[in-house]
Parts: sequence; C-alpha cells; structure tokens
Amino acid sequence: MDGVINGFLERNLPDFKKDISVTVTGGERDSYCVTAENGKLFVRANNYISAFAGIYDYLKKYCKVQLSWCGNRTINIEKLVMFSGELSREIKQKFRVYELLHTGLFYVLVGF
Repeated sequence: MDGVINGFLERNLPDFKKDISVTVTGGERDSYCVTAENGKLFVRANNYISAFAGIYDYLKKYCKVQLSWCGNRTINIEKLVMFSGELSREIKQKFRVYELLHTGLFYVLVGF
C-alpha cells in the first residue's frame, strides 16, 4: 500500500491498519469490492475515493459506524467484523461529479 492509503488508515483506523489491505486497480468506472477473511479486510477499487467509500460502506453496514460533520467524527470499533461474500458497488455514470458541479453552478448563477 502507498502513502495515501497508509495515511488514511493511520488517521481513521490506526488499530486495524495491519488488518486492512487496499489494492487500487485503476479503470474507468468507479467501483469497489470489499471481502473479509481470517480477521482481515480486503478492499479492491479503481481509485482512492472508491476504496475509501468501500471502507466506509463496510463500517456502516457491518460495524454500525455513522460519521457526521456535525456529530460523531471518530471511528470507535473493537474489532473488524467478518462477513461472507462480498460488498461491492459500481457507479455507472461516467460524469457524475461533472454533472453535480454543473447543477450546483446553475443554481448559484441563476440564484435559486
């Protein structure tokens, strides 16, 4: 794992840094796949953002973590919860960030 991933894990899940393996594969579509086995979490994603979204979705679904900008900002878990199968997601829209930016700019310029 590289410095970006190590830094993210050190800041957010320092007690589990050695138990989480993140692989960035590249690719055009935003996607991730999370699996768990033998006390370790494996994340495969096309980029950093997708990888971190996969980790957060795992934390929400299996560890019952909820983070908020105005409330809980720390991850407090005692262990990584193991599960069978995989947790995966693929975003089909090619320009989803571009579309959101244009929608926001439209409302700013028009004054809604």
